[in-house]
Amino acid sequence: MNDIKRDGPNLSLVRPSSRRQSEPSSSAKRASRAAVVQPLQDDRQELLSYVAQLSGELAMMSRAARLDTLGYFLEMARIEALGALSRLETVD
Repeated sequence: MNDIKRDGPNLSLVRPSSRRQSEPSSSAKRASRAAVVQPLQDDRQELLSYVAQLSGELAMMSRAARLDTLGYFLEMARIEALGALSRLETVD
């Protein structure tokens, strides 16, 4: 399972290492996930803008490769992110 890592304004996926490691306790897992998720919740506007931009670019790439269904779903993700961004801005 991948986690999201935040480094300033940049977001990246953290892939688990190929070596087997001991499993952390369930409370340690929850604390670790909470530490990663909390900054994302604090910057919803930035995150939604990033998702909209990236999904739009991926949709164009998918359609160029004739992966129309994938392009459609990525375009829907872009539209949903823009809608959520609009709703977020009207609340603030």
